[in-house]
Amino acid sequence: MKYTFEQFMNLNPTLLKTVINQAGQPVDFYEDPIGGDSLPVIAVIKKHKVIFNTGFFDTDDFYIGSDYNPIYLGGITDLAYNHIVL
Repeated sequence: MKYTFEQFMNLNPTLLKTVINQAGQPVDFYEDPIGGDSLPVIAVIKKHKVIFNTGFFDTDDFYIGSDYNPIYLGGITDLAYNHIVL
């Protein structure tokens, strides 16, 4: 399901974990509030009001330094391995 940032947060989703990405941004990982664990984990970068479908069904690959961490740079949200962070 597609959500806006506000719609998603108003559904009071279940927080699974928080990780600091390579750009120093806190990324919160949530279970989809409608589909639960049958849908991919949703990542949220609250500072930028960004919501991102990770395509992953668990949070094992998200940890400090992981190339799979969502990152927001230059108006684009993608996985860290697609960005060069200096």
